[in-house]
Amino acid sequence: MLIEYSKNESETLQLKVGRCNTNGFSASQLKEELINGSYDLCRVKVGANDEDVVSRLEQLGFPSFFSGSIRRYRTPIKMQSKIAFKNKGLSFVSYEPQLDELLYQMLKDTWGEYPIGYYRSPILNQLCNKDIELKSVFNFYRERNNHLNYPANSIQFIKHDGEFVGFFAMNKVGSHLESHIGGILSTFQGNDYFYDMLAFIKNYCLEENLSHFVFGARNENAKVQKIFQNAGFVPIGTENVFHVVSLLNYVSLNGAVCDELNQEERFKKLITSDNSWLKLYLIKNRLQAQVCKQLTIEDQGKMLTSFHYSYAKDIFVSGEITINYSA
Repeated sequence: MLIEYSKNESETLQLKVGRCNTNGFSASQLKEELINGSYDLCRVKVGANDEDVVSRLEQLGFPSFFSGSIRRYRTPIKMQSKIAFKNKGLSFVSYEPQLDELLYQMLKDTWGEYPIGYYRSPILNQLCNKDIELKSVFNFYRERNNHLNYPANSIQFIKHDGEFVGFFAMNKVGSHLESHIGGILSTFQGNDYFYDMLAFIKNYCLEENLSHFVFGARNENAKVQKIFQNAGFVPIGTENVFHVVSLLNYVSLNGAVCDELNQEERFKKLITSDNSWLKLYLIKNRLQAQVCKQLTIEDQGKMLTSFHYSYAKDIFVSGEITINYSA
């Protein structure tokens, strides 16, 4: 299977979301899984060396959008020595459910302006926003990095002089450590807390006899990239992220949106809409099939040629909506 169902994102965003992290994926297999799974959205992440990924995404027949890039770092730990913190008197507090409000506020301050990135993609920007994405991020980490339920995972809050200044997540995976989220509160940035966070992680890896540490940052985050490089970390590659917007489950569940429109108004809305999701919405819903069959051959032809994405045309060809070409 190429697509892994994202339960948390799906429940929070109210869209059926999947993730594909396979370099060189088969376009035909990905399309088959999207359709059979009735996915609304698939986040595709591949290495930057996957040169023809855009061409393969085009073959899906669904709209897809480039979201951004992540630079990955992998640093060996075993041969290193423990290092001292730059700030004296630091303490680290492990996340537990009673600290939910603290975790949310930390995420809002450090990740609130760019939680996941779906909100930046066309079509999706009509269906989700930063606040919903932030809630999704919060729900994910409060569950999956609660060390009481997942002993290999944790979240550490950085505390200094009685105040919480930042946080970071840690995930033990086999013989190495991964960290996919973290940050220093804006009011405390520039005080070496980020370096102290890295020091804690390095020391933890040594104590746990972990071989290496894997982490990353978005390419556009120049400040963090500079800190990583100043700390001696070497990038091992870049991953590109795309959003494939299929909306196959969404259109099936929301058939009531246009129920109050009569046949003529529905057709006019379908033909003139600039929103491809609305076009797919009206086509995929089984109730609309009956409406379309009542259209004249000429209007059916207009409808068919109005669709930009091949999947919409495939619905006609497959017989979900029948057009009598011989008439």
